[in-house]
Amino acid sequence: MIKTIKSVDDIVSLWSEAFGDSREDIVFFIENIKNASCFAYYENNKAVSMLYLVDCVLDGKHSHYIYAACTTEKCRKKGYMSALIKHCVAEFDEVCLIPANEKLIEYYKRQNLTFEYSVDKLKFDECRELIDEYLYAGCSLEIPIVLSNKGE
Repeated sequence: MIKTIKSVDDIVSLWSEAFGDSREDIVFFIENIKNASCFAYYENNKAVSMLYLVDCVLDGKHSHYIYAACTTEKCRKKGYMSALIKHCVAEFDEVCLIPANEKLIEYYKRQNLTFEYSVDKLKFDECRELIDEYLYAGCSLEIPIVLSNKGE
């Protein structure tokens, strides 16, 4: 089952396991992000996979940026993240993200995020600290790209 996740503890648990961030840093993000929703896949009434959708503009068009996409280790390879992405595409039409590494580029392309954009085409209406310290962080690609399910 997919639904909006509101529990800070559930978000912190998933996020910190996947990315190693501190509770303080995660709560700072949650309390300061203005234009975002967090969705989770629930197994036995427990959030086991999640992602944030942050409002953005990509190449002049409204989009939704996938951020902090993660699945608890014991629930990986079950298709939960694929289901979350599919749900978000159906619900919000256009989604995009910056893949963290080469391996994830291929994964997200299999999720129909096949159109590539330069990161300078991506804009957020969030405070500078959230953009620099969170939304653009974590990418190890030599030349970061934005992947989207929509293109020209």
